[in-house]
Amino acid sequence: MYIVGICKKCSQIQIFDFTNMSMEEAIEMVSKTPMSECAGMHVEIGTWSDHYSFCWDSVFESKEKAESAVEFYKNYRRYKYGKKQKN
Repeated sequence: MYIVGICKKCSQIQIFDFTNMSMEEAIEMVSKTPMSECAGMHVEIGTWSDHYSFCWDSVFESKEKAESAVEFYKNYRRYKYGKKQKN
């Protein structure tokens, strides 16, 4: 399964691959695994769940579907705010 996460600091959107995990295992992993670097090129101390908002209600079975959802969200932000947003 693929889950979309958005960095709370820089709004960078990232797709996380939890292919061989259940939802419970994925939630536990992001709440315990230390984060090193955001895809937005800044370093944070803490766990992934401390610094990313995960869209747990939107689970995708393929990376292509997750990427399509990310593109939709980026276009929505551009439309709503009238300017280009960070990835």
